Amino acid sequence: MNWQVRIHSPIAIKSRLGSTFIEIPPISPVVTEYQVHRLTCEVCGASTYGTWPHGVPTGMIGPRAQAIVSLCTGAYRLSKRTTQQVLHDLFGLSLSVGTISNPEASTTKVLEAPVDQARAYVQEQARAHLNETGWRQGGKRAWLWVAAATWVW
Repeated sequence: MNWQVRIHSPIAIKSRLGSTFIEIPPISPVVTEYQVHRLTCEVCGASTYGTWPHGVPTGMIGPRAQAIVSLCTGAYRLSKRTTQQVLHDLFGLSLSVGTISNPEASTTKVLEAPVDQARAYVQEQARAHLNETGWRQGGKRAWLWVAAATWVW
C-alpha cells in the first residue's frame, strides 16, 4: 500500500528514517607463483638451481591467510579438515591438511614471547581470576588454564 499524507502548512523535519544494509564484498585470494631455473649437466647429471629474487616470501601462506588458519584452529578450535573446508568454501582455496599445519606452528612460535610476557605480568599481580576448562583432543584429555588480571585476560 502506498500511503500519502498531504500537509497544507510548512513543516520542519524533526527526524529522518534510515536503513542499514551490510554486505561483504567478494573475496578472491591472490596467488603469486615464483619460478627459478634448474639446469642439469648432461655429462655428470649434477643440477644447479637459480636463486630466488629478493623479497620472495618464505612458506606458502601469507600473513592474512595464516591469521585465518590460526583463528579457525586456535580460537575456534576447528579441526584441520574443517578449517580446510572453511578455506575452500569462503575463499576457494584448496589446501592440504599439511599446509594448514605449517601456519599453526609458525603462529605458535610468534606468540611465545607475548604469552611469556603476559604470564610474567599475571604472576606479579596481587590478584588474578582463574578458570580451568577441559576437553578431548585427538582422543586425549586436554586442559586449558586461564588467568585474568588487570590488562591481561
